[in-house]
Amino acid sequence: MLWITFQIHMMCVSQYLPVNPVIIEAGAYNGIDTEQMVKIWPKSTIYSFEPVAAIYKQLFERVKFYPNVHSFSLALADRDESRPFWVSTFPWGGNSGSSSLLPPKNHLEFDLSKFDQKIDVLGLKLDTWAKWQNVERIDFAWLGMQGFELPMLKASRLSTNIKVIYIEVGFVEMYEGQPIYKDVKDWMLKNDYELKAIDFNEEIALKGRKAIWPGNSILYY
Repeated sequence: MLWITFQIHMMCVSQYLPVNPVIIEAGAYNGIDTEQMVKIWPKSTIYSFEPVAAIYKQLFERVKFYPNVHSFSLALADRDESRPFWVSTFPWGGNSGSSSLLPPKNHLEFDLSKFDQKIDVLGLKLDTWAKWQNVERIDFAWLGMQGFELPMLKASRLSTNIKVIYIEVGFVEMYEGQPIYKDVKDWMLKNDYELKAIDFNEEIALKGRKAIWPGNSILYY
């Protein structure tokens, strides 16, 4: 069912992309979505980011046979520096998908994930990384950065010229200092993006209801 939902979302995105899109995936986790994107866009070039070493190893092993996928064990951020990173784990062991550059807040009310480990990770601004890798355009940004999506976008010049941004949003501060949905939407509209599709009730989301889990919004330029 999760794959069906993801596939439908990506079909919606596809109509705005070339057949050979340049894709960045921030918060790639273990590469499950990465592998699906390769199948949807076989002529794409995908750059995937996962800063937690144990999870990055899973990502690397999953995508290493795809020549058009390039993985990086670092976090896209708003500054170029080593950063503290809060690692989430399941109560029964193993890394969950909620690790963040921000410390947890309301997240603890929604999820069984624990945040009992903090590590240092390399953080790079999107523009710094792009210059390093000679990436001059980004067609599609898939952002699941657990509350840090907007700070990363604000620190980048490239971010205002991305064709499609698929971004995870929160309706309350799941993490301390996390911009909520209204903040993200305001920035997008200010930078000439148009809200194309959402998978949640926007009226309820704008009220900041704690009872609602984060959704995703698709915005295009």
